[in-house]
Amino acid sequence: MTDELDPVFTQGMRGMMPFIVEYLNWAAFMTGKQVGFGLPQTGEDLPLSGRSADDFMRVPRMLSGQSLDDVAAVYEALVRNTRDIDDGVEAFQTACGNIFRNWEGRAQEACAMYGARLMDYVNDERDVTTRLAAAVLAYGAIIKSAREDWVKLANQFLDALAQKLEEDSASGWKVVITALGVIATAALSTTGGGLAIAMTFAGAVYNVVVAAGTEALKESLDGETFGQIGHKFLNACDELEDRVKSALRTEVEDKLAKLNLERPSPPALPVDVGSFDRDPGAELVPEHRTPGVDGWLERKAEEGGQADRASAITNRLGT
Repeated sequence: MTDELDPVFTQGMRGMMPFIVEYLNWAAFMTGKQVGFGLPQTGEDLPLSGRSADDFMRVPRMLSGQSLDDVAAVYEALVRNTRDIDDGVEAFQTACGNIFRNWEGRAQEACAMYGARLMDYVNDERDVTTRLAAAVLAYGAIIKSAREDWVKLANQFLDALAQKLEEDSASGWKVVITALGVIATAALSTTGGGLAIAMTFAGAVYNVVVAAGTEALKESLDGETFGQIGHKFLNACDELEDRVKSALRTEVEDKLAKLNLERPSPPALPVDVGSFDRDPGAELVPEHRTPGVDGWLERKAEEGGQADRASAITNRLGT
């Protein structure tokens, strides 16, 4: 039953017993018609009404199977790409300045305008990459935080049961779950602000969770019977499950869908290639020609004049 679970749910210990073993024993005791731990179910509201052993395992199963190592690799690749885009834009701006500084007239204006629009396009692509990295970071942070939240919640559940066994009371076990709904905003702030550019995925996730903060659920894990404690614990698990699904839908899936609809388009060329090839002297040629330009123009003009002639391969094919 535990083979398919993420290691975070199975690696902990409680005294001499693995955490997950103690947890599953209590789940079986609360949902099965049996006596466990030397305790009778009579008078303890057991077995739990409307609940089964599967309810105890639903959240850890939902939060297993996602490879955070893969998520980290994607995130870090996107962050590196964003940094490379920054370097490329800076180099492109320098190159444009060098190329067009001695140009005048329509050629200089058209090429400079195209260069500016191209840089706008690249900057838009960088923004898309940043927002995509933030969505990937949010996804990883939501899964990681939810896993940790459930482990804390389950341990609080076992602590409350242990206290009831010892004192026949269980109170003050307040459940705290990360505010998953604001993680995406924190992720975008972290990625967009440059903080995560020089950080690993693990470091970025930590900063996102800290920025998101925490909030407490409305009820504590207290109860006069084991059944009451069990119901309150499973209600908290239900709320955690709802939060995870809502956060993944609104903060990851919806944002990725929006990104897909808002992809920037590259700017149109200053002149179509056909017109330029036919008469390069009339399009985008600096008025003050540098040495060698005349010979280049003559060669391009000749190539343009041959554009409509049948090519060698056309003649060979007989078409």
